[in-house]
Amino acid sequence: MNNSVNLSIIISCHSKTPYFQEMLDSLLSCGYHFNNTEILICDDASPAGGDGETARIYASRYPRLIKCIRNEKNIGVSRSYNTLVSMAQGRYIMPFDSDDVFVKFDIDGAISELDEHPEWCASYGKKLLFSAKDGYMGSSHGGDYSPFALLLDPRMTHIGMIIRASDLKNTRGYMLPGGAVCKVADDVCMWSAICAGKIMHFKNEVRGLYRIHSGQETSLKARLFAEAYETCRDTFLAENNTVANKIRCDAPFQLSEKEVIPAVVIAGIKFIRSKNPQERMGYLNIASQLMPFDYGIDEYRIKEYLAANDRDNAVRYALAMLANHSGKPYVVNVALGLARQACTGNKMLEQRLSLAHQNALQEFFTLSPEIKEQLNKSVARFQNQRF
Repeated sequence: MNNSVNLSIIISCHSKTPYFQEMLDSLLSCGYHFNNTEILICDDASPAGGDGETARIYASRYPRLIKCIRNEKNIGVSRSYNTLVSMAQGRYIMPFDSDDVFVKFDIDGAISELDEHPEWCASYGKKLLFSAKDGYMGSSHGGDYSPFALLLDPRMTHIGMIIRASDLKNTRGYMLPGGAVCKVADDVCMWSAICAGKIMHFKNEVRGLYRIHSGQETSLKARLFAEAYETCRDTFLAENNTVANKIRCDAPFQLSEKEVIPAVVIAGIKFIRSKNPQERMGYLNIASQLMPFDYGIDEYRIKEYLAANDRDNAVRYALAMLANHSGKPYVVNVALGLARQACTGNKMLEQRLSLAHQNALQEFFTLSPEIKEQLNKSVARFQNQRF
């Protein structure tokens, strides 16, 4: 690793799309100084005139900043990203998808925070969902990190994530053991690899605009994601087999300090796979004892109470979530949403919670004028075109 390189930005491209140039322009014009930075692009056997050609044009314009390699055969996103990770010289690595739009954020500040917190393996923010047809879709993805929910419902975002290179390089990265790949959810595969011993840090800021393509959400894709999550869960259990064998609801066990985070992740996996309500509650209790301020545990506990129509306990834990995480807008939104469900039938309380929830949602999704302008430009650029 070259100590003079602070950040390696890695991008894999393949298709022949009109979006890749916009992505590169958004990155290069974001106002970042790019000192001690390299941009590595892998052209994964793109067709003639495609994204790979665009990458080579930009590499010729910025020879000191951008390096482009080409795969003569298409090897897929996971293998391409792993190739880029192995090439990266920076202390930190930031992946970015070729069809999304980069949003200016304090990259130096994020790196400084990671330097100050060696217990973090990565820093991430939010991505805003948009399409040429619908514009801004009024929602985003990205929320506070929960080890318990890591392989149940990940809240992390790949866009603009800054990862400690040493932590990523010492794992299987975007691949499964033995060189296998997930057809989808390569980012989840990577997260499950690097999060066995460290946590991720969520910063409540927008780092990218995530493009929703026509027909992107299909039943087939949903099934593929479900299968990929199951594969990642199986892999995590196998890689942490010693800890997995300890996590039982019917017997006490002891863990070393380095086993705590894997144990909480494993409790989440065993929770989601169990059909026994008492056993599921047992895994929630185990996780809560190991990591009492992981809000994801309380979230799933409340959902269990709601499923059992135990509204009193659901409200009690929702209020506890609000009290324990009052400074975290994402968690406040989750807690208020669950509290509203628990108070259905109590019109006065439901109305008050509904108003509080709407205000919290508005605060969480409020866009700065700069981001609004960038979003509108991106939508307008492709709104009347067909690809």
